Amino acid sequence: MTMARKLALALCSLSLVGCATAPVGMMSKLAPAKVDAGQAAPAKGTSTQSPVARVSPDYLAAHLGKGVTVPGFDRRHVQSGTAYYVSTTGDDSAGDGSKTNPWRTITFGSSNLQPGDILLVAGGEYDEDAVIACNGTGANPIQIYPQAGTGTPLIYSTSPVAALTISGIGLIVKGFDVHNRSTDGHGAGILVTGNGTVTTGTTIAECEVDGAPGTGIVVTGEWTYLFGDDVLNNGNSLYPVDDQGDGIRVQASRTYVSACAIAGNKVSGIRADGPTAMSGLNIYKNYLYANGTNTSNGIGLQFANNVTGAYAWSNVIAGNRREGVLINGNAQNVNVSYNAVVANQNAGLRLYSTASSPTVFKNAVSRNVGEQLDYYPTPQTNSDQNILFNGTGTYVANNFLATAYFSVAAFSAASGTDANSTAQDPQFYNVPTFGFDVSQIWCYDFHTNLIPELQP
Repeated sequence: MTMARKLALALCSLSLVGCATAPVGMMSKLAPAKVDAGQAAPAKGTSTQSPVARVSPDYLAAHLGKGVTVPGFDRRHVQSGTAYYVSTTGDDSAGDGSKTNPWRTITFGSSNLQPGDILLVAGGEYDEDAVIACNGTGANPIQIYPQAGTGTPLIYSTSPVAALTISGIGLIVKGFDVHNRSTDGHGAGILVTGNGTVTTGTTIAECEVDGAPGTGIVVTGEWTYLFGDDVLNNGNSLYPVDDQGDGIRVQASRTYVSACAIAGNKVSGIRADGPTAMSGLNIYKNYLYANGTNTSNGIGLQFANNVTGAYAWSNVIAGNRREGVLINGNAQNVNVSYNAVVANQNAGLRLYSTASSPTVFKNAVSRNVGEQLDYYPTPQTNSDQNILFNGTGTYVANNFLATAYFSVAAFSAASGTDANSTAQDPQFYNVPTFGFDVSQIWCYDFHTNLIPELQP
């Protein structure tokens, strides 16, 4: 058991009140400025944005992701089969993949694998544009893990495409740090292109993708599972804002993202849009926070063009530079329920889809700088039983068809939605009314008895 996991389990038994620093074992990085959610709203976009501290996947899985199961992950996480080895001291030409005579690169090592095999990668730096193209099966997935006791394998790349490309299927890739240092402003951290099935999807678990000049993780292959990953500080100023720099960009059906920390990315935390229709998207029990570098970007969670079915539930979406949740373009059949949408620097939840009205149910939308809800042009939105709070309980700004309403009753009467929504403090177990500090987000407990289903 790692030190981070030991500490995470210990923290789970505490109230976490007064937590002032990140748990031991997290990478030391600059934290973003405080978002004082209880004060009068500043001008939109006036806060600053800095790289965020790492929140370990172990901590999220132990404390924030309780009860998380990912279809295809737990069932296939077996760690049995023929083991082969890769090491920074190995040799692709002379090695045979044994523990005493390992291969040198992840690309070559993985190219030798058959269904059911395991590739154990020793800790150290791998300077390669890694490609995993092998195929496992539903009964016999291929598993690629760090070799126990050797540290974390780090993939360093300058590829304009991706530091790690996964084109195979039936895979479990777990426990890598992935860094793309392309100097031309291009390049993702991880690119997933393999189209699996319900039994041969690919799982990427407990990896850290940090500082890619483009997007952290790009998913273009169906049946991809992202579980317990850290996706941090991706995107830079060399890329157009509307093109690259998301934490995770989803462009394929049946993508699952769960128990991840997605923070400090240039454009959006998670953005789902693509050239063709995609459905079966499941975004649940994640922390999406402190994304965005200026007023043009920084959406926590976005569903946009060609999304034809998605479900986002039990996420914490906080302290982002623009909207907490944005549904726009021609996105349709989107369900956003049981989320905590807190202290974002624009609207909490903005629905601008031109296709069909989404479902917005039992969310705690609290202390966002702009409107709590902004609905345009979708008057048929199935929205109800939300808790809407601006920090004092006496003033709740919601927009409908570009008109502001300052009470839930007035908003409900105009929009025909939210008849049973309320303006009240969501009473999170441990979130400050004043001085919400997004850099201390792992110290807060977003559970609330008012929405029992909100279980981040």
